[in-house]
Amino acid sequence: MATVEENKKRRHERFVLSRAMKYVSRLEGNDRLQQGYIINISEAGLCFVSKTAVSEGQEIGIRTELPFFHQKGVVVWSSKIDDSLYKAGLLCR
Repeated sequence: MATVEENKKRRHERFVLSRAMKYVSRLEGNDRLQQGYIINISEAGLCFVSKTAVSEGQEIGIRTELPFFHQKGVVVWSSKIDDSLYKAGLLCR
């Protein structure tokens, strides 16, 4: 779970969640199903890691076993965390 100080700076509290996910990135007509891993979620979105880079503004279609979660979102930030892993924040709709 995020620290108290981190949550004071955010609109929605983050909750740690370790769950596999699949997503479709809709960039340049690429509709291939990609694999990722959810790190945390909030009322507004999620943070995930993947071996495939995503870009700010990119639309993502989400597939997960969570029955209560959003089905699509937009990447609001993305960073490379090592040679083969990327981390991104998704604002869900």
